[in-house]
Order: sequence, then structure tokens, then C-alpha cells
Amino acid sequence: MIFQNSNIEIFTFKFYGMFYLVMDGNHPYRYIDAIDSQKHILLLYEEPEYAKILEFRFIYNGIMNNQPSIYAMHDDVKLIEEEMDSFGIDVSSAKKRGLLYVYNIPDPRDHPDGFMKGSETILSTITNGLSNYRLVSRLISSIDNIAASTANIILEQTYHKLFSALNCTLLCPYNISEIPYHIQKEWFRNILANHHGVIFAPKLDSGIAFDMCK
Repeated sequence: MIFQNSNIEIFTFKFYGMFYLVMDGNHPYRYIDAIDSQKHILLLYEEPEYAKILEFRFIYNGIMNNQPSIYAMHDDVKLIEEEMDSFGIDVSSAKKRGLLYVYNIPDPRDHPDGFMKGSETILSTITNGLSNYRLVSRLISSIDNIAASTANIILEQTYHKLFSALNCTLLCPYNISEIPYHIQKEWFRNILANHHGVIFAPKLDSGIAFDMCK
């Protein structure tokens, strides 16, 4: 739930039983449109359709700025490209110009040498020497148990520490309604600490987005 005090521009929202105070927040659309530097952004949503709008807006803006943009999730590539076309992204043209790459990625936990090696292989494959690119991705396919949550947190911590070496702007989407209650608080505490910005978008056309304090 989000409240706004129109006099002093203070936002508060309740999440996982805790209240958060935001002094300088923005609507998710405006936040995405204002991205002008490399950062690691967390997208928390409940409605997949709304998440796609935000993800595709992020990708579209990158393409419009001649910035290579990668969409690498656990979804069917043809379906994603059709949805992008419906959104207004000229998929064929963007791909021909080397500005759009869409991948169906495996879960790194399936790699025979472990999920860290799996994540390195995935990132190397999808980025393929690109620099200053945009990336929408979540490596762990679902956060449905403690083991998945632990692997996810380790990956987010690792790549957040190494973020400057990635040379990109990264959007990490998570459907918070699918995360089991018994791991929510610990997962959220860790995941929040390992991003530069947060987009909290529970319902269509609503939400708040902000940069974390340094």
C-alpha cells in the first residue's frame, strides 16, 4: 500500500509486514524514462502483465537511445518477441541493427559445475562482448524454497559487488506473490541491500520507484 503526503512529498508503503518511508519517490513509468546512468534495479511486481509493460518500456528506451538491449528470461522467445511487437517495439528492425537480443535462458542451478559457473556461462553467452547495454534478467527461474532463495541472494550479492565490471544497466524482475511467506522477509532484506534502485509495482499503473541511499 502506498500513501502520499501532497504537501511534503513523503511516500510510505507496507511490504512484508514492514513500513518503508521514501522521501524522494517517483512513478515507475517516470523512473524508467529518467534512467540515464548504469545501475542495478530491482523490479517487484504482482501482475505479470504490468511487469512486461515496465520491462518492455525499459528495453524500448534503450533501443531508442541506440543502446544494445537484452531480454533474457525463462520464457519462450517467439512469444516474448510477439508481445514486444504488440507493445510497440519493432523487433525485426531492432534485431537487424544489433540493438535487441531475446533469449530463453536455463536455470544456472542446472549447470554440472554449480550455479555460479552456470551464471557465468549464461552471462557470457547473452552479452557476447557487448558494453553499455541494457539487460532484463533473473537467473534463478523461481524463488520457491530456501535453497532457491539462498542461490538467488548469493548471485545478486556477487554481481552487485562486481557491477561496475558488467558495464550495463540491469533490471531484475521478481513476482513477489510467488515467493513463499516463510522466506519473504529474509529474502527481501538481502535483495534490497544489493540493488541501486527499486521499482515497487504491485498493481497496473500504480507503484513507486526510487534510488537507494548510498
